[in-house]
Amino acid sequence: MASKRLPPARSEEAKRLHERLRDTLWKLDLAHQALIDLMRSPQRDYLEAWEAVDERQSLSAWSRWATEGVLDLAEEGLRLDVRPSARVRRANCPLCDPDRESSSPGRFAFPIGLKRHLAGSHGNRRCPVFSAAFELALARVFRAEDTTLPKVRPPFVRLRPRPKPWEEAQARKPPPLSAEIIPLRPHQNPASVPE
Repeated sequence: MASKRLPPARSEEAKRLHERLRDTLWKLDLAHQALIDLMRSPQRDYLEAWEAVDERQSLSAWSRWATEGVLDLAEEGLRLDVRPSARVRRANCPLCDPDRESSSPGRFAFPIGLKRHLAGSHGNRRCPVFSAAFELALARVFRAEDTTLPKVRPPFVRLRPRPKPWEEAQARKPPPLSAEIIPLRPHQNPASVPE
């Protein structure tokens, strides 16, 4: 079966549309990065790690790691909702609503409500700041997987490869204690335990 060729006028129009689409996507990536750059340091550190994402597995690992980090940040501002109908811990999203009035209870039940907000699951509106970082990481994965695209680096991505902080965090976890450790009685000096 012979392949159909576009007439020259249509081919030129397709090229122009492709260039406009590419430029628009670059501008969207720049806007996403600008949104992340506006964050304060602890939040920004979790979000900027998207630059180390290079495949789908690392995308999901980064997403889980960043979600857990954001939950840790939100835990500092927890409040008990004292309405008679609900006695739950509530937190504001530290990414999209960090400066909310401190006397009012947070918007999301903690931790599951905030986790759903970050993921955009169960009918919740996804956090726009986390979504921006996720879209940048996802675009990076698509660019890496698509062999037809030229390997171009977005202008705001660092030249040196970033370490993957979610892998470093797993490596730093202390090993579980052995069951063979002799339990110490209260007020017992560890140096006097027989070997």
